[in-house]
Amino acid sequence: NRGGVQMGGPAAVLAGHTTINHGSIVGAGEVHPNLYNHGIVQATSGILALMGPAVLNKPGGEMIVMEGAVLRVTNDFSNEGSVMLHGGVFEHLAAPTLNLFDVGGHGQFIGNQWTNDGVMHFSGGLSSIDGAVMNTAMGSLILSSATASFNHHVTSAGTIENNEGHLHFLSGLTLNNLLITDPAETFFTDLIVREEGFIQAESGDHFWVAGNFENSSVMNTQWETSRAALLFHDGPNHVMEVVG
Repeated sequence: NRGGVQMGGPAAVLAGHTTINHGSIVGAGEVHPNLYNHGIVQATSGILALMGPAVLNKPGGEMIVMEGAVLRVTNDFSNEGSVMLHGGVFEHLAAPTLNLFDVGGHGQFIGNQWTNDGVMHFSGGLSSIDGAVMNTAMGSLILSSATASFNHHVTSAGTIENNEGHLHFLSGLTLNNLLITDPAETFFTDLIVREEGFIQAESGDHFWVAGNFENSSVMNTQWETSRAALLFHDGPNHVMEVVG
């Protein structure tokens, strides 16, 4: 496809074996073939379901989800392009979601499990991320002047940045690399910092821990939280473990 395909609603079906899209697929309905997207796939209202055995968003490909819309991927999916939410819902529950380039915007990101080798950048409004997240050494999780909640555990070997945002780790964070805040509010159930993990914070930064704080970092020369505040809340009993 090098033109435009307008999906007219829930009864609309795009059939076939494989679709290589260099144009646009826009609207709501069902796309049944394997999909290799080099162009634009946009859910504008209702549910646009990508139901082929394999959906690949290739370099240069854009997947866009508008407010009031759902982009649902029912089988294997990997992203080498851009997945951008403008208040909508992206849903991929069948298998782990692999991001190799860019996922962002604001809305509801529903996954079975996320492996982030690229950038997940949340901005422009409220975001909710469902599914455990593995942020690899190549990955970045970035929040800019917005609110985002990770509803399942996050393990990070890459970089996490909270720039003037409210960032919630509602099932805890295991930190194996850098968390940087400038200035921001960051909330945790449990915060576990491993040997290679460290935090760099600015004046006015607050770290709120509802559960336990376990710190085994050996990165003392890179750790900087002297002007930030660590606050325990939501319960009478907490465990704080610090090496050294």
